Amino acid sequence: MLLVDEAQWFEGGRRSSFDAPLGESRPPSSVYVEWRKGREKQRAVWPVNVADASSLPAPEELRSLTLEELMEVLTSARPLHEVVRSILRRRAQAKRVGSASAQQEVDPHKKVDTSGFLLQRMRRLGRALEGMRRRLQQPVHSVEALRWRLHGPVGPLRLADRLATDMAGDPGAAFFIAELARTMRKDVDWDQAIQVLGHTAVRSELRSAMSFLREQARSCAANPELQRYVSEVFRR
Repeated sequence: MLLVDEAQWFEGGRRSSFDAPLGESRPPSSVYVEWRKGREKQRAVWPVNVADASSLPAPEELRSLTLEELMEVLTSARPLHEVVRSILRRRAQAKRVGSASAQQEVDPHKKVDTSGFLLQRMRRLGRALEGMRRRLQQPVHSVEALRWRLHGPVGPLRLADRLATDMAGDPGAAFFIAELARTMRKDVDWDQAIQVLGHTAVRSELRSAMSFLREQARSCAANPELQRYVSEVFRR
């Protein structure tokens, strides 16, 4: 993939820096550079450095997590990589087996999918919010790390996005997102982050996250009562 050539560089005013959009999901670890010095062609491989690690795209394995898989990650006490490896292994097995296992199932209780039942969803969400609270309270040592924790593939904003997408048309999505915001505001102890990063930095990141959650919840609210509840949660 060509980022810039000599003609483009001259056309752009021979600047010492320029922007080059990357279409690939994974950013490059290095760039190959050629230039002329006199009559000789010089070549070099420049390693890529990242000023803000939170701006990097998440691995595809994490970005592709469904709502159910994301809540499984949040409720598990195992390390993230172990849970994701288990999920990927289960996906691969499901593809191999196909629908054969469902046709051979003899337990009538297992034949009924209760994952969409409101009570079941409430229980799973409650466990996921507790897991989210624990993750957000872990020690943080930079604003970039806090930003990644909020915006990353297993962060609250990603959970809200999956709720809005996977429960599209279901008014329960707005309620769940509002409960996620309540958890961040009331249950998460941000003292450690404030002591390390400062009140202004933490408040700025949280304000941005809450703004996103508010818009997501409002877009899902389907009746006046739920809209009032969502407005009340974020007004506080």
